[in-house]
Amino acid sequence: FMLGIKHVAPLYIDIPTPNFLDFFKTAAYVNVMLGTFNLLPIPPLDGSHILHAFIPARWEYAYRRIQPFSIIFLIVLLMIPGFQTFLLSAIMNVYAFLQSLVM
Repeated sequence: FMLGIKHVAPLYIDIPTPNFLDFFKTAAYVNVMLGTFNLLPIPPLDGSHILHAFIPARWEYAYRRIQPFSIIFLIVLLMIPGFQTFLLSAIMNVYAFLQSLVM
């Protein structure tokens, strides 16, 4: 019975076949998305280390004091629709730039 459906189904249903190029494009997009997100200058993320290298010494104490609360700030920030739009736009721009280098 299953063998019969396997041979008859392509006649009636347009079943998409997985394409390796689509898989790699999706994997590249996810990688760019995670990399761009990781560059946000909020202390649990790597972008905060870049920010930390450039802040003046007089702001060091204040910067260290807000670190324990930064994950809450990150969660709240991700819930703001305007920030989501900004982040998605940044991700798409980085992806388009990298794609232009490859194509």
